[in-house]
Amino acid sequence: MKTKIVDLSHEGKGIAKPEGIVTFIDGALPEEEVTITNIQKKKRIQTGDLVSVDKKSCNRIEPFCPYFGECGGCSLQHLDYEAGTHWKRERIQKLLDKFRVNTTVAEIRKMGSPYLYRNHVQFQVQEGHIGFYRKGTHSLVEINECLIQDAMLMAFLFILRERDLTGIEKIYVRKLDQGLSISTIGKGVLHFTEAEIDLAALTSYWTKESERKGQWKNIFQEKEETITLLDVSYTLQPQNFFQVNNRMAEELFTEAIEKMDIQENETILDLYCGVGSIALQAAKRGANVIGIEIQKEAIQRAKENAKLNGMTNARFFAEKAEERPDEILKKYNPKGVFVDPPRAGLDEKLIHALTESKVEKVVYVSCDPVTLIRDLSRFQESGWGIGEVVPFDLFPWTGHVETVVLMSRAR
Repeated sequence: MKTKIVDLSHEGKGIAKPEGIVTFIDGALPEEEVTITNIQKKKRIQTGDLVSVDKKSCNRIEPFCPYFGECGGCSLQHLDYEAGTHWKRERIQKLLDKFRVNTTVAEIRKMGSPYLYRNHVQFQVQEGHIGFYRKGTHSLVEINECLIQDAMLMAFLFILRERDLTGIEKIYVRKLDQGLSISTIGKGVLHFTEAEIDLAALTSYWTKESERKGQWKNIFQEKEETITLLDVSYTLQPQNFFQVNNRMAEELFTEAIEKMDIQENETILDLYCGVGSIALQAAKRGANVIGIEIQKEAIQRAKENAKLNGMTNARFFAEKAEERPDEILKKYNPKGVFVDPPRAGLDEKLIHALTESKVEKVVYVSCDPVTLIRDLSRFQESGWGIGEVVPFDLFPWTGHVETVVLMSRAR
């Protein structure tokens, strides 16, 4: 079948509409005329396999990675970087129009050089071989390079290949200020000599038999480990989430703090605070910060991070923000609230509590434009003003985009 591509999905797949049926085609770009085969109908949509691009988009480029299309990591390396960031911004604008949210989208904040940006990598191990998952499967693609990972992480791959990987299922490597921290999943344990530890700049090694069960066991830790962003240092353990793009995370944190317009000694609540990434940036600027997070391990780490940075104006509590939001807001009476929820977005009960409280401003940090704009529409329906949506390209060459937006109570 021949068809024309009219848009991209959030996953970066081309969208065609032959005979009015939405059809997803991996590897195709808007404005391209393509031939597809193996059409699979699935209720109201269908998928097709790309056979040939008969008329190319002017934005199509040659992927820089030899594993693109095979590895499941990047989805947009065949799309020019400028065009890709433009598409991300336009996608947000279309969602705002669809949900009738009265605001605009700022120019996307993008990377000057969108390569070698990731500080954290997850390697899969199968039968002694190491690599990434093949696209759409759990089979392995062995790789020798990845140009979105920090070079130090990929150099360590060749050291890992020399290890006995028996019993190892996954290997996580995170780049820190002091070197590399590794953690493994599985019954096997990696072994390193002192010389190898020094050569690879290994600072710690953690292991756990199962991804979902048990406790992390520390094999060794050479020194204090931190990631420093905007002069605030964060300690992390294997289970802790943290942004993988340091350069763009600093820009995102700065935007969130500036939008909150913090005044000295103002009480600010940070929901979904994690290890204190945004909360401690707010405390650094003089706010009295209360951080709420469901993960007890993250709260313990946030407390340690406040202590590490000498911040006595940040307190953290393990609690589910959605369970009793009215009580939390009444207890702390914050002037402003940061929310940085998971992809599912905000619970309706929490939105109702925020809009009915005395809170004057909410700064929303989002990793999913669909749930963000759904939530913005709910704030708008409650009479709140919606500020400009500012997108950040934390994950170049993928469909992912992060955003920051300020919402203000109508006066």
